[in-house]
Amino acid sequence: VKEELSRKAERRTTWVLWGGMAYMATQFGILARLTWWEYSWDIMEPVTYFITYGTAMAMYAYFVLTRQ
Repeated sequence: VKEELSRKAERRTTWVLWGGMAYMATQFGILARLTWWEYSWDIMEPVTYFITYGTAMAMYAYFVLTRQ
């Protein structure tokens, strides 16, 4: 039972880590596209600030809910 729980915990941790990496890579790509091709930094700077702040709030909420 202990080994099964350990495997499940490791699998979930791996999924969370890779999911976070995919989210950050996607966010970087979208923000880079919007900054250098669609708009300018003057427009995107406040957008990136609020996205970063929102992401930090979401990660803190995850921590509070899961205690991880």
